[in-house]
Amino acid sequence: MKDRRNAYKEERMIHAIKRISREGYSVRQINDLELQFLYHGEIVRFYPYAGWATGKSITDGRGIQRLIDQISKKNR
Repeated sequence: MKDRRNAYKEERMIHAIKRISREGYSVRQINDLELQFLYHGEIVRFYPYAGWATGKSITDGRGIQRLIDQISKKNR
């Protein structure tokens, strides 16, 4: 079970980095659970395995698609 979870963590991390980077943001991987990037001058934290996004410049929520919808180029 632990091996499967670790494989999912890595896949989700790679997928999240690609999706956020595609929107034009520079993503930093803090550790194996957390990504950070700047949006409207504030740090946004995304936890790919849990799917949780939080930060002052966004509405906290779960799911990569919800995060992408908020930070997409259309909403800048």
